[in-house]
Amino acid sequence: ALIIDHCCRNDISVMTVGGSGGVTSPEGIEIRDLNQIGTDRLLFRTRKMLRKAHGWAAEPPFARLSDKPRWGVAAVTLSAPPKEELKGPRGNISCNAAGGSLCFVTGAVGLFAASHIANAIAIPDDANNDTNNDNDGDGSSRPWEGTSDGGPSRHEQHQQQTQGAVN
Repeated sequence: ALIIDHCCRNDISVMTVGGSGGVTSPEGIEIRDLNQIGTDRLLFRTRKMLRKAHGWAAEPPFARLSDKPRWGVAAVTLSAPPKEELKGPRGNISCNAAGGSLCFVTGAVGLFAASHIANAIAIPDDANNDTNNDNDGDGSSRPWEGTSDGGPSRHEQHQQQTQGAVN
């Protein structure tokens, strides 16, 4: 969370990766905005830490994911939920239990993230629309690109949007 906060405050491109514990297949890897992912416990804790320790604004409780403002931080996540039958003796999924992270799943997630970053660097913006999950056209979901016009950072833009929604 500290790295994400620092990068967003300083317009440094950043991408994060969620957890893969208990997932047995790398199918369904996708990139979404960090604030619009609801099934990944690791990313949930990352968002919580950004709010509590770094002052990122909180959304209204029980808001639908589609209603939450985009933070402009891309996160690689798996759409498949963890398998319940792989829970350990304490009822959780951890690396110490049988259903921990499988090397081919974590490897696929890491390579997926690396390929999108490499493509974003190598291919011009116009030809790279498949990696751009930016639905509103402001470029905020392209974490590897900062604003060069001296405008507010993505974190400041998020704070302004959230304050405007609360007021």
